[in-house]
Amino acid sequence: MLQPLIGSRSQLAGVTAVTHSGGSCHQVRALEVRTGGGLRFSIRPERGMEVADVEYDGIPFGFDTGVGPVHPDQVPPGEDRWLSLYSGGLLTTAGLDQIGEPCELDGVRYGLHGEIALQSAEDLGYEVDWQEGTIRVWGTLRQVLPTKRHLELVRTLTMPIGGTDIRLHDRVTNLSDRTEVHLILYHLNLGYPLLDRGSRFVAPIVSTQGWDERSEAHREVSSLVPGLTGEEYLFGHQVAERGGWVTAGLLNPRLVPGGTFCAISYRVRTLPRLWQWVSLRPGTFVMGIEPANGEILGRAASEASRSLSRLEAGASVDHLVQVSFGRGEESCAKLMAATGRILARRRASRADGR
Repeated sequence: MLQPLIGSRSQLAGVTAVTHSGGSCHQVRALEVRTGGGLRFSIRPERGMEVADVEYDGIPFGFDTGVGPVHPDQVPPGEDRWLSLYSGGLLTTAGLDQIGEPCELDGVRYGLHGEIALQSAEDLGYEVDWQEGTIRVWGTLRQVLPTKRHLELVRTLTMPIGGTDIRLHDRVTNLSDRTEVHLILYHLNLGYPLLDRGSRFVAPIVSTQGWDERSEAHREVSSLVPGLTGEEYLFGHQVAERGGWVTAGLLNPRLVPGGTFCAISYRVRTLPRLWQWVSLRPGTFVMGIEPANGEILGRAASEASRSLSRLEAGASVDHLVQVSFGRGEESCAKLMAATGRILARRRASRADGR
């Protein structure tokens, strides 16, 4: 029984609704979440319900571009609108009908990473269920072009009280009367001090391809961070799954005793691609770990590779993603061992001809 020891359960964990005031962030809402397990973060309803301002055991894990939580109405439409509003944070969503580089397809221009991250949430709500032991936050995002497109994303984030996980369930539904393209990418942004010289990217990688000459010539950057190089790199990974899931993360073995990490796990059935963006430039020192269902070079590239995902009228798809945090030798060893065991089993199966 905790009640005799505290005045309110909010002393331990909870959600606080706040509104920014002043400047370009005026009237932008945020839900500040404390799990009671050392994990604190904000959810920004006006920014596609992105996850930002993350601290684990008092250490910032995300990336801050300096833009801040600017309201999307502050920036006019255009191909670079997503980038102009990109504040970094921890987890940003790209989609719902375009991801990756700006492109043109069938006479239509598509901007960087689509529009869903710039939409405001409807039906926003949250609850702290002490009996169940969870914190839940939910909201609905819509991407609508009248008579042409209507895609709805219903997002639910669930956090165990006392835990260090963020469990995300996105249900995307095509509410139009015709089959629609559906592309989505989860942009996990990790920055200093988790990202530092000697930090390691860990994942069950089968093969890696650099997406330009510089990246292809420096594949080692994808696994072991060399520090500031003044360059950007982009990699595509083929990965091995385990029970239909893939886990990838960034581990810093020296930041705290025994090391610490942030990892993203995702269901590979709906997110078959894994991209990795590494920027080691001054002021833009960040690693993006990005599960997706399409090509990073944009909608036109997905069409060209015949990998363009579509939803029939009235159909839905569920994307499941979990972001986890850990520290200490035991937790870090489990993360490393899990990816190693997956690859060991895959190699053994190949050797046996299975």
